Amino acid sequence: MGLSRRRLTFGALGLILIAALAIWLAVDQTPLWTAAHAGWFPPGQVGACAAVASLRTIGAARAKPQPLTSEMVDAAASALATLSDRGFMPTGDPIAVTGMFPGSPDAQRQAWLFIGIGTTTPVMSIRPVGLVYIDGIDWTTLDAVVGLDDPAARCDFNLRRALRTTLLAPPTLLLGITFGIGILVGAMLFIGRARRTRQVSTMKGHTPL
Repeated sequence: MGLSRRRLTFGALGLILIAALAIWLAVDQTPLWTAAHAGWFPPGQVGACAAVASLRTIGAARAKPQPLTSEMVDAAASALATLSDRGFMPTGDPIAVTGMFPGSPDAQRQAWLFIGIGTTTPVMSIRPVGLVYIDGIDWTTLDAVVGLDDPAARCDFNLRRALRTTLLAPPTLLLGITFGIGILVGAMLFIGRARRTRQVSTMKGHTPL
C-alpha cells in the first residue's frame, strides 16, 4: 500500500514537472513562431523587411482588421508626406496589427501599418521607406519610422532555424531529460515486477504438497 502511494506521488510530481516545462516552452518559444516576417506582406512588397524590423520592435501580432476608412487612408498619406523633407508615396496595401507603441507602452493598440516609398533616386538599389501606424479607432498617428529598402535583404520565416532553436531551447532539453528518466524508471519498475512475479511463480512451483 505504501509503495503504491509512493508511486502515485512520484507520478503526480512528474506530471506537474512536465506541465511546468511545457508551459515554459510555450511562453519561451511563442514569440519566435509568431514574430513578423515577410509572409505578412504580398510578394514583392517594397519595404517589407524594413516593416518587419519595425513590427518586431513593437512586438506586433496580426489583428482582425477594423474597417479601413477614407479618413485613415488620408491620415496615413498626410503622415507619410510630412515624414521627411521630400516625403513618401504610399505603396501596397496596409495591414492590421496590434503592438506596443511609444505613446502607450503598457497597452496593446490596434493599428493599420502603411508603407510609403521615398521619392528620391535609389542609391545602389537601396531606397528610403516610410512606415506609419494609424490608430484603428481615432485615425491618429501612433508611430512613424523611416527605414531602408534593401532588395538583397531577407526576412522570410526560417522554419529550419525556428525548429533548431526550439529543439535546443532549455525547456525542450529538460523535457527530453525528464521523459528519458521517466522511461528509464518505468522500465526498471517493469523489470523488477516481472522478476518478482517470476520468483513467486518459482516458489509456488517448489512448494511441497
